[in-house]
Amino acid sequence: MNFSDFTKKREYLKKLITKENTGTATELAAKLQFSRRTLFNYLNLLREEGYKIDFCRHRRTYFFLSKKEKPEAK
Repeated sequence: MNFSDFTKKREYLKKLITKENTGTATELAAKLQFSRRTLFNYLNLLREEGYKIDFCRHRRTYFFLSKKEKPEAK
């Protein structure tokens, strides 16, 4: 996968999470056309960027709790 594909899938993942329309991890991985393990790697990358992501079992979707603001550079 090249950087362009990586970026497009990352943005599509963020869009689905924002819309709270992901489904389960297996369903979301299928939508993005990669494995569950790769999905969890992407979710971990977003978390490292400061996104707070959770999963609602009742609604069966991932969602953003918030995005941590980055401190301003001095």
